[in-house]
Amino acid sequence: MGKLYNQLEVIKALRVSPTTVKRWIHYFSEFIPTVRQGDAVMYESGALKLLRRVRTLRNNRYSLKTILSLLEQEGFEKFAPVASPAEDFFTIPEDRPIRTQKPVRLKNKCIAKPEDLKPLVHSFQAVSREFAQIASQIDKLINED
Repeated sequence: MGKLYNQLEVIKALRVSPTTVKRWIHYFSEFIPTVRQGDAVMYESGALKLLRRVRTLRNNRYSLKTILSLLEQEGFEKFAPVASPAEDFFTIPEDRPIRTQKPVRLKNKCIAKPEDLKPLVHSFQAVSREFAQIASQIDKLINED
């Protein structure tokens, strides 16, 4: 596998601003080999190679979309995304429709849109189901006596 790098080491190696590297990691995530170590996502040496190629193409004024197709043409391998521990633990079922309120407005400025709240609502639903299961298990333990 080779050496693994954390995000800070990748940023230092590329000598590009942290926000730019984070945007590239997000945008080109399907091409970036990662390994999970505890809560940290570590990047394999292939990630540095890919991000250096992205830096070169960006310096040559290619758009991110064009770079994406160039990476495919150049034969960069695609990888499956690494799920976070929370994503492994909580599944977000689509069994119930989500009801959201109208956007919150503050002096004619919209600060929250219903579609932005859906992931949060799904997370709360998953957590509430977990609490219900815990409560059920506690009830069983209490009633055993």
